Amino acid sequence: MADKSIDYKRDDEYEDPYESSESETPLVAAVLSGDANAVQNLIDRGIDVDRFDACIEGWALGVAIEQNRSDLVKILLDAGASPDAGDISYNSLELAARQNDIDIFQLLLAAGADINQEGENDRRIIMTVAKYGNLAMVKLLVEAGAEVNLSYGGALSIAAEIGNRDIYDYLYPLVNRETREYADKYCQPELEQQIKKVEREQRKDIEQFIENAKLGDLTAVRQAIASGINIDEIGSKGQTALMFAAYYGRDSVIETLIDAGANLDLTSDAISDEEGRLGVGMTALMHAVNSIIANRDRTIQLLIDRGANIDLQGEYGKTALMFNNNYRPALKVLIRAGANLDLKDSEGNTALMLATLAGYGKAIELLKAAGASLAGLK
Repeated sequence: MADKSIDYKRDDEYEDPYESSESETPLVAAVLSGDANAVQNLIDRGIDVDRFDACIEGWALGVAIEQNRSDLVKILLDAGASPDAGDISYNSLELAARQNDIDIFQLLLAAGADINQEGENDRRIIMTVAKYGNLAMVKLLVEAGAEVNLSYGGALSIAAEIGNRDIYDYLYPLVNRETREYADKYCQPELEQQIKKVEREQRKDIEQFIENAKLGDLTAVRQAIASGINIDEIGSKGQTALMFAAYYGRDSVIETLIDAGANLDLTSDAISDEEGRLGVGMTALMHAVNSIIANRDRTIQLLIDRGANIDLQGEYGKTALMFNNNYRPALKVLIRAGANLDLKDSEGNTALMLATLAGYGKAIELLKAAGASLAGLK
């Protein structure tokens, strides 16, 4: 393994290797120009190949990598450049992975680049390479001895996050029992969910239909229904058109979807990034209750009037009543409609218990007045 320390040899004006500069060093300028002869001439004259360039905030090797110039990379490595030098944000292997340049990646490995160093976001190189979806590079790292048993699943977890089954299936047999158990519990479900998301993203008609419902474009929604679209299809974010219409209070769209036969009691199957409020196992009614849209009580009443199951228990046994966020009008609608006040979620909490834990004074007052059981309150 090569020595990874870089000796910053500087001229007198370079007291600080990170001092700002308005022009590149001669070596970096030569690399940027792509002139291999100029680079070699500077090296032959004894230029420091590991001098930090404050103008581009990196090293000559990193510039060569970013330009996908394997010939310049080889010249610099042969001249003794540190195989880990990239820029202030990424090391050399990370840059090669970002550029998807396997030839340069192999040159760096052959020169002794540190295969277990931490880089972007304190991730090991194998995790960064997995993030960019390059199976060939992952294999090269493993063959070179990179550690695969890392905390929280390591590269397996990254492969799951991006839905890359090829990398996941390659790494899974290589990890130890502890890492595999973690992967089985957390990574495998994430992998399946991400693959499903990618597949759903390809259904452009469904994605647009759901987006139109979300935006309240009634004309477009009606046209899609008339064309025979499946109105209950779940989109890439895990919700149906009805769920998004409910969350955003698009009452006219809701009426149209229900008239066309939309299933009121389907539940979402993914955590959406929509305001960070939409999770797994939520019906359209739960979406409406959990919304932050003004006058959402009208949407809640509409869904109940049209047949939504008010006491349906979704993920973790939660009912619509348990999703209330201290908004009195919504809570009153649910109570008047006969919501079961004392149903418990999978952890044994009633709506009143959850409101108490959250400190929702208005909800606590209304639930108690409606006769919610006080048993179990602390």
